[in-house]
This record gives sequence, structure tokens and C-alpha cells, in this order.
Amino acid sequence: MISFLKNKSNYLKSVKWGGFSIVLVFLKQILLVPVFLTTLGKENYAFWLIISSIALMIRALSLGQLNYFSNSINLSYHIDTNDTDSIITRAQGANVIFFGIQMLIGFIISFPVILSSVFDLDVAILQEKNASLCLLFLLFGRLMFQHCSLFVLRLFEPISMIEKTIKWRVLGELLDFSVTIIVITLTKSLLFTCIGIAISNFLYTTFIYNFLKNKIPFNYSLFKKYNFVESLVDLKKSFSLTVSFIIEKVYEVGLNLVVVQVYTNGLLPLFSTTRVLSNSSLSVSNILAIPLMPNIQKQFALKNESAITQQMVIFWRISTSMIIFVITAGLPFFPYLFNTWTAGKIDLNITLMCFLFMAIVFQNYAIMFTEFFKKTNLSKEILTYNILKVSLTIIGLAFFGFNNIIEGMGIAIFIGELCGLTYFFIIIRRTFSSKDSYRKFFMAFLPVILFSITLIYYAYTEKYLILVLGNIFILTLSLVPNILNRKK
Repeated sequence: MISFLKNKSNYLKSVKWGGFSIVLVFLKQILLVPVFLTTLGKENYAFWLIISSIALMIRALSLGQLNYFSNSINLSYHIDTNDTDSIITRAQGANVIFFGIQMLIGFIISFPVILSSVFDLDVAILQEKNASLCLLFLLFGRLMFQHCSLFVLRLFEPISMIEKTIKWRVLGELLDFSVTIIVITLTKSLLFTCIGIAISNFLYTTFIYNFLKNKIPFNYSLFKKYNFVESLVDLKKSFSLTVSFIIEKVYEVGLNLVVVQVYTNGLLPLFSTTRVLSNSSLSVSNILAIPLMPNIQKQFALKNESAITQQMVIFWRISTSMIIFVITAGLPFFPYLFNTWTAGKIDLNITLMCFLFMAIVFQNYAIMFTEFFKKTNLSKEILTYNILKVSLTIIGLAFFGFNNIIEGMGIAIFIGELCGLTYFFIIIRRTFSSKDSYRKFFMAFLPVILFSITLIYYAYTEKYLILVLGNIFILTLSLVPNILNRKK
């Protein structure tokens, strides 16, 4: 396992830049709020949050399309490079179509009469704030950056240079963040800030286009004759992936609305803050998983099942062990940290926290399957998984909410993750025919099962010593290959 990582310098560089991305996100959360509040005031900050949310929702419409074409390029490159250029041309046509549709949607929503229903403000006030222009400039900038980061920069991936994809994506995020802070501080104008974001992302995208010309072996250009009919045919193929990404967004941000409906409003802060605490470990999982995907795509195209299995198992050993260690070591301190973080205004529910941690461990295991199905354009499988997981989670929240079971918020999410992963184990046989691969998948899953058992025991007894002893045994299983992969 360690020797595998030492020989993967590009992988380690990708992990490094992924770590920088987490730091940047943290700085954004810390700095943006006070800067906006001190320069614009609370009312204008709320206005910024709303137009940002609108731009985010419109931007999300093209997530499936961008990922579908990027995946198709990565997969075809290892089989037929001539077909790769054709896919890039069709993808660029699809990008133009979607960009036009999204800007049109933004233009329609930007009419003051429509915006007034969203903001619950008079048309005159919105016109005074230049609300329509703010939304359009911000949307343009966000679409430019998304196109660059999810399509243009991903052209590095087929030639095993994903570290450059992540590096330039992080640098682009840093540019966007810096421009936002500088312009809002100097001008104290939301309109100028949105214009600055639009211009900086346009220049950044233009630079990346020119930078890539001599770096990749593809024939691509923004300005060429497109066959939009062929692009539309491929867009239909990406529909399932598009819907799947939308459902994922509902799962990420929409569960709060469900909790408000089925529980009392007072429990939302407890659910939201506890979920943020548990989800923080998933950031590390993403950093470790995403850089593996280009090579897994390559091995999938070459039908090298054993190589895919090996990389998945290595990821599970490392990430599962890290999560188990961090949770086990941190459990005695989480109540104090939570109390400090929330200024003593929210009481931590230990049982709720433990079930959310269990859900995270299952989600960490499932992330390799979800990314595998996404990156290989097996969109029906990932769509079914998301529908199953999200629907069961919502049903669980409704059941426990109406019965006023607080820890049920965590149990519902855990049930959704468990059933979703069960579905993966059922369908994975279609892709991995080898019994040896399936056995290795289950053996890598064994520490997840055992850790869930120790967490349930701790949730209802709070006997920390037994938890520690049990998890030491689990870590031994997870980290020692000779035990984990022992032949029957």
C-alpha cells in the first residue's frame, strides 16, 4: 500500500492541491461574511446570498452535461484518439447550447417583476440596487468558471495530468475569491463586485484556453463550426446524469427543508450544525478519491478489472482507517468543541452525532462506486442509487419526525446510505465479473460494518474504553493487507 503511493507522485501532488482547496474554502467561510457585512450591511448581504443562490441553481443545470462529455473524452482517448476530437467538437457545441439556455433563464428571472417575487421587495428598490445587472454579471462569471473547471481543465485527465486540473482549478478559485474581496472592499458596490467576478473569470477562462493549446494532444477550439444536431443527440444521452446531479444537490441542501417540515424549527440548527461536523471528514475522502478517477477510467476502457479493484481497495483501507482514527480520537472532545463552536446555544445530541458518523463511514465507502459510475457514464445506475437513497432518507425523516425521535434524523440518513450501498453491491456484479473482486470489496467493507457496531454501542452506553479497544482491532484489520486479503 505505501509503495503504491510512493510511485504515484502525480497522485500525491493532486492530494496536495486538494488540501489547498479545503484551506481556501475555509478562508472563504471565515472572511467573506465579515467583509460583506462591514462593507454592504446586513440587508445587502442577504441580497448577495439570494442572487448567489439563483446563480448556483441555474449553474447546476449543466453539471450532468459537462461531466458526461468530459467522461466520454477520457474514456475514448484510451481506445480511439480520432474519436476523441469528434467528441470534443460535439461537447463544445453542447456547451454553447447550454450556456445560451442558462443565460436566457437568467435574463428572464432578472426582470424586476420576477425578482420582486423572489426578494419580496418593491421593483423600485431592486432597480435602485441594479438587481438585474448584478444577477446577469454574476451568472456569467459563474458559468465561465464552471465551464473552465469541469470541461476545459479536465482535458488534462486523459494524459494522466489530473494534478494540473486540480492545481489550476484551485488557482482559479483563489483568483475569484481575491477579486471578490478586493473589489467589494474598494468600491463597496455589489454591482461592481459582480462585474469584477464576470471579467476575472472571463480572463481566467481565456488564459486557460490559450495555456492548454500546447499542453494537450487534442484538436480543440472555442470558435469552430459546430454540428448542433449531433450535440443535441449526445445531450439526450446525458439526461440521466443531469437529473442525478440535481438530486444530489437536493440531498446536500434540501434535507434542511424536510427537517423543518417534520420536526420543529428549533431542531434545525442542531441537525444542520451536527451534520456539518460529521461531513467535514468527507472532504478528505474526496481529496483521496477524485485523483484516482482518470486512471480508473483508463483501466475501465481497457477492461482491466483487477487494476480497478486494486485502486479501490487501497483507497478504502486508507480512508476508512483515517476516518475511524479521527472519530475515535475526537469523540471525547467533540462535545466541548461543539459547545464552543455554537457558543453554548445548541446542545449536542451524542446519539444523533454517532448515527451521522455511521452514515459518513458508509458514504465514504460508497464514494468509490458513485464516482466510478459517474466517471464511466453509467448514468442509469447512479440515478437509481440517488433516487433510492434520497427517497428513503426523506421517508425516514418523516417517520421519525412525526414521532419526535431526535436521533431519528441521523438514523434516517444512515438508512438511506445503507440501502444505497446495498443496491451498489447488487449491481456491481454486472461490471465486475470476477468473484475475487467481489470478495475484496466485501473484505474492505468489513471494517465499516464493525465500526458501525462499536459506534452504536457507544451511542447508547458512552463507554469509551470499549470503543477504543474495538476500533484498535478494526484498524488492524483495515491496515494489514495479509489479514484483510487472506485467502480462504
